[in-house]
Formats: sequence, C-alpha cells, structure tokens
Amino acid sequence: MFKAVSAVLGAVAVFLFGLKLISVNIGKVVSGKFATAVYKATLNRFSAFAIGTAVTSVAQSSVAVNAVLVALAESGAISFSGACAVVIGANVGTTVTAQLVSLSFGAFDVSAAGAIIGFFGLILSLAKSKKVSFIGETAFGFGLVFMGISLMTSGISLFYGNETFRAFFLIKNPIVLVMNGFFITAICQSSSVVSSMLVILSAGGLISFENSVFLILGANVGTTVSVIIISSDKSVYGRRVAFFNFLFNLFGTALFFVVILISGGKLLEVFPFSSAESGRAVANFHTFFNLLTGLITLPLLKPMAKLCAFLVASDFKKRGFRHIFNKKRGGSLRLSN
Repeated sequence: MFKAVSAVLGAVAVFLFGLKLISVNIGKVVSGKFATAVYKATLNRFSAFAIGTAVTSVAQSSVAVNAVLVALAESGAISFSGACAVVIGANVGTTVTAQLVSLSFGAFDVSAAGAIIGFFGLILSLAKSKKVSFIGETAFGFGLVFMGISLMTSGISLFYGNETFRAFFLIKNPIVLVMNGFFITAICQSSSVVSSMLVILSAGGLISFENSVFLILGANVGTTVSVIIISSDKSVYGRRVAFFNFLFNLFGTALFFVVILISGGKLLEVFPFSSAESGRAVANFHTFFNLLTGLITLPLLKPMAKLCAFLVASDFKKRGFRHIFNKKRGGSLRLSN
C-alpha cells in the first residue's frame, strides 16, 4: 500500500509541477500583452469566451487564469461582465488536459513524447534570451505533464483492491459520487489532476464511465474553492468574479445531474460509442459538459452577472450572507468598473 501511495503522490507532484511551469512561463512570455488582449476581448462576450478558452488551453490551469481575472477585475482593467465571459471560456479550456491524457491510451506514446519534449525544452531553457528560455521552460513543463501522466497510469492501478478507493470511486450513489468529486478536488485544488486520474481509471477498466461522469460533475464545483479563497481578501469586483466561477459550475453540475437522472442515463450512452476507449469517452464528456454549459450561459451572462453583483455586495466582508435577507442591500449592481 505504501508503494502505491508513494507512486501516485510522486506522479501527481511531477504532473502539478509541470502544470505550474507551463502556467508561470506562459505568463512571462506574454507579459503585459495578456492584460491588453484580455481587455480588448472582453468588449464582446463571444471573443472573451474564445480568449478564455485559448489561454487556458495553453496555460493548462483554469485556477491560474481565474486568479489573474480576479486581479484584473479588482484593478479595473476589465469589466465584471467581460471577466465572467472569460471565466466561461477558461472552464472549457481546462478540459484540454484530460484530452491530452486520453491520447496516452491510443497510438500516442505519452511517455516518449514527454521525454522528447522535456529534453528539448531543457536545452532551450539554457538559452541567453529570456523569451527563448521561458519558452524552453514551458516546453519542459509539458514534458513533465506527459511523464506525470505515464507515472499516474502505472501507480493508480495498484489501488483497485483498496477499500478506501472502492468507497470513494466505486460506490453507486450518484449524489455521494458528486460530493466525493467535490471534496477530492477542493483538497488537491486541481480539477486537471482529478479529471486526468478519472480518464486513467476508466481507460484501465478500474471505474465505470457513469461513475466517472458524476465524479467529474463534483470536481467542476470543487475546483472553484481555491479561486474563492484567493479572492477572499480582494475588492468586491474580484470576489464577484470568483463567485461567478462558482455559480457557473454549480449551474452546469445541477443541470447535467438532473438531466442524466431524468433520462435514466440515456444521455451518457452517446459518449462510450464516440471512442473505442472508455478513457477517451470520459475526456469527451468533460469537454462536452463545459462547452454546452458555456453555450447555455453566454446568452444569460448579463442576468447571471447581475445576480452575482446582488449576492456579493460591496459590504460583504462586514455582513457576510446576512445581507441577502435584508431589505436594504449595500453595494452597487453595476457590471463594469
């Protein structure tokens, strides 16, 4: 058991460090241009959605992107409603990680790719040019991510006979599975790790596709906890962006949970047939879930933004949630700075 735990913890550490290298160095490469690009994109909700998707697909961390958005909204660099549109795109972009993991169970040799990318990234990181060095460290980060995936694949299979594992992942109660997904992700603060592990478990036949789906629904809400914590000491605009991220994921999870149960699971029958691999189907559902939720939410962006502004008033720190029940509510409902 100790060997299994050590193997998975080491694999997760390599995976997370790779994601951190990507996120940090992408920010250094684009520097101040990122804020300018985001500001221009937020003038239109659809372009804001697109840039959120693109940036998070490359940065491989919705938490990092959302943290930047909290800071930008707080400083007044972008409007609140514009930041919300980027948040929606960021949730779609973060599903790319699971898609990359699912490739490791096809013709794509993820460990070989990780070794090659990491090697050339390390060479580039030694360059005198700072920008080239940052690009090299980013590539090295991608290499570590791929190698972390390979290590996780080897280590997770050792857990199948463990009772704790079976209690968390193999239970048949949908509500409990959603809650487990929430708490596991809130603790490790990375939906990318949780969704990637679910792809690996499903591909290896260790967990059913249906169980993976309910765990992913919970994980999407759990990943918002870290952003809420980051925003706790920020201004009202920063806290509203974090709360919108929570509201968006809660809405999507509740919507899909109800539809899946009402349809008797027929909605899920579409995904296993979209790929020969169950792991690939899990990754496809993860992308579909966030994309469809985003497309539904975009037309409702303004009323949802108003709801966030209503719930998170400017004097939130003094009164907390009690202000919701008072007739006189503080705080502005404006949607821009």
